[in-house]
Amino acid sequence: MLEAHLALSRIYVSLNDIEGCIKSCDELLKCLKLPGNLTIDSISDLGNIYINIGVALKKQNQELLSKLSFEIAYDLDPTLQSGKTP
Repeated sequence: MLEAHLALSRIYVSLNDIEGCIKSCDELLKCLKLPGNLTIDSISDLGNIYINIGVALKKQNQELLSKLSFEIAYDLDPTLQSGKTP
């Protein structure tokens, strides 16, 4: 399911469907048993959540999925690219 939700997230971002992206993000958080019910005040906040998802995936040795999550974060907020990928 992780792969599907990440793929959907990528599609939603490319279509500029932020609401759809948030729904996929929520499902990813549930799948990874990460805290949900987060307040998202900006696109940057959503990007940071995808960074956290990427970090969790990296800790599970799911490098490709982790990279995809980081890419989604950067697609949402290009200023995140100025930071280092965890």
